Amino acid sequence: MLQKISWPLWALRIIALFGLYGALDLSLAQAQTGTACPVIIIPVCYLIACVFADLVFFSFFLHKIWGKLLFNLALSTGLIISTLATFTNLLNISHCPLTSSNIPMCYLAWGSFLGVLGFYILSNLGKNKTSD
Repeated sequence: MLQKISWPLWALRIIALFGLYGALDLSLAQAQTGTACPVIIIPVCYLIACVFADLVFFSFFLHKIWGKLLFNLALSTGLIISTLATFTNLLNISHCPLTSSNIPMCYLAWGSFLGVLGFYILSNLGKNKTSD
């Protein structure tokens, strides 16, 4: 049986796809130069690319309990990493890679993860209401 897909799910998938594109582009630069993104055991851009890929993939399985669990795990991981990166950049502890417009990419990742969270919450509104 096909489930009805609401527009917030498509919106979060589009945001995650744009995030994946940006993270993969940065990961390619990291693979070529070795200096494109910060390294914490492995380059952070590789982690963020995996998180965005997980969000896209698991968004198709949100009707399953394991899909929700893994989606929430990926989203939480992305939010934690991007929040830490954003605040360390704001406090001049570390520096995020810049876009061609001189915008730190960690700000864009943080905004993307917050957007995905917002649309995820919107997609769940009203689903758990019980009728009297």
